[in-house]
Amino acid sequence: MFMDEARLAGLVRHPNAVGVLDVGVDDDGPFLIMDFVEGVSLSRLIADAVGAGRSIPMQVAVRICMDAARGLHAAHEVRAEDGTVLRLVHRDVSPQTILVGFDGTVWVTDFGIAKDLGNSSRTSTAD
Repeated sequence: MFMDEARLAGLVRHPNAVGVLDVGVDDDGPFLIMDFVEGVSLSRLIADAVGAGRSIPMQVAVRICMDAARGLHAAHEVRAEDGTVLRLVHRDVSPQTILVGFDGTVWVTDFGIAKDLGNSSRTSTAD
């Protein structure tokens, strides 16, 4: 199941989605090699703002949402080798799975429980 999930995540290629570059198995078990994002999770950004008694500026919040939506849309558009749309759905979009790079780039990550709606038998959590 891990390899299947890794395969699905590896199909998503977009500037706003953390890419899976490779997958393998070593003595410690299966692993993924993913894009490195130098930044923080949106949940950390929110917590830091709240801790400082501030809110995230509206323009910044809208930009984060727009860029995350672009990354998610790329997942929805992923195609199989035969060209059919897989209808990949993330299923865990939250402030913990949205990363904000120190350069301002927004990335969606953790497609670990993504579901290929074209294959109703594939899932890794309860529906």
